[in-house]
Amino acid sequence: MARAFFHDPAVMASLAAELVAWGRGARVQKVRVVSPVLVEVELHKDGTTRLLQLDAQRGCAVVTTRGQRRAEDQQPPAFQGLLRKHLVNTRLEAVTVLGTAAVEVLFVTLAAPLKVVVDWAGAHANILLLHAGRGVVMGASDPTALKPRGLRMGQPFVVAPVPAVEMPRMPEVDAAALVNHPLGDMPTHAALELLEQVTPKAAASVVVDVPLRRAVRAQRDKQRRLVAGLQRDISNAGGAAALRTAAQRANTQLADVPRGVEQWTVVDPYDADAPAVTVRVDPAAGPRENVEKLFHRARRMDKTVTLAAPRLVEAQQKLLELDALLLALDAGDAAAAPRAALLVGPTGVQRVVEHAKGPARRQPFRAYTTSTGHRVLAGKGAADNDQLTHKVARGNDVFLHARDATGAHVILVLEGSAAAPDAAMREAALLAAHHSEARGHGVVDVRHTLVKHVRKVPGTKGLVTLAKERVLRVSLEDPRLAVLLGTEMPASTRL
Repeated sequence: MARAFFHDPAVMASLAAELVAWGRGARVQKVRVVSPVLVEVELHKDGTTRLLQLDAQRGCAVVTTRGQRRAEDQQPPAFQGLLRKHLVNTRLEAVTVLGTAAVEVLFVTLAAPLKVVVDWAGAHANILLLHAGRGVVMGASDPTALKPRGLRMGQPFVVAPVPAVEMPRMPEVDAAALVNHPLGDMPTHAALELLEQVTPKAAASVVVDVPLRRAVRAQRDKQRRLVAGLQRDISNAGGAAALRTAAQRANTQLADVPRGVEQWTVVDPYDADAPAVTVRVDPAAGPRENVEKLFHRARRMDKTVTLAAPRLVEAQQKLLELDALLLALDAGDAAAAPRAALLVGPTGVQRVVEHAKGPARRQPFRAYTTSTGHRVLAGKGAADNDQLTHKVARGNDVFLHARDATGAHVILVLEGSAAAPDAAMREAALLAAHHSEARGHGVVDVRHTLVKHVRKVPGTKGLVTLAKERVLRVSLEDPRLAVLLGTEMPASTRL
């Protein structure tokens, strides 16, 4: 498809040069936010009006004669109001291509210059309004995509490190068609528009094996969930310094801290000007025990950041590689298919082939992968619990369920008569606690036994009795839970 050519540096440089050659000084007449990844800007110059499309899905800023027509929303997106407030009647000044990851368009205003950035960051593509002087983010078409990209409102914009992908050469376009095109004075823009008009939208699907592409997409989605889980994990661990400060202050004045309360507001006994720190504590515990708990939580948070930060960098890099690989597959790159097969492996391809044989079936469970590589299945409801435990699971698999609480049946899948590793058992227990009504508690007891020791209570849905059960106590503050939830993937019908 023609969209693949937008990531060729030569094409992007030509587009930017042509846009500036015609549009420098052009006045912004109107701005429309068509979707979170597409903004259209009407430019007027010397009696001519042209449409500038800022397309984050394709990662480009391109002039076209064909806009995305749609009725005006009764409640337009907030970002559209922000762009109209700042950009209408401003003048186009410059266009800069930032590698293959972003394009920025500079507009001159009476107050201060502004930039609109097309941020092509794979799954987190976005369109941003920046203050040109300070370079900070003033608004975004998709605010939810900022945090996964490591961006924040009021903070500087940083270009995503998208790996370079070798793109096919743009084919030649008939010279007569270019001359007669309304964008004839902008040949690269005209050529891309002509290519999109004549290129079938599904042309790329015949180049690469569909199951292989689906396997890569499944890997990409799994990696996206892992990145989101690690980012949440690190974000939640950001309060370690406050916990440690509160514990140190409280430790020097144990006789004065209140008992039986859910939070402490602790002041510095040696510096009256230091700000007070407020932390949550256990009302059932004494002052000294709560101080120890605060120190323990701070240490766990520090450890979480230490372990999760390098994993996050690695996961983000792999996510970018998968995004680039999908782009290469869609572009028909001959070398992309072998790279994709090597990356996802035969297991990933086979799983997708099984799903592709017929219509998608609703599975009665969610599937996760532990750090040891074992699969963990969690039922979605009472009827699904019955089907998972009594129809899907095997006798030597491990059954887990939160003690004295309604929740999902959780199955740790084992091969043959192999024993479950301690790490896999604890991670499966974390999922059982999470998928239960006890998830709001800090510590949860989880019952477990082999599936062959589980008996259904007749006439009920989801109720069972257990023999030879044991109990495992887990904490829902365990940082491994966020990582586990990030591994959720489409469940296979075969264990």
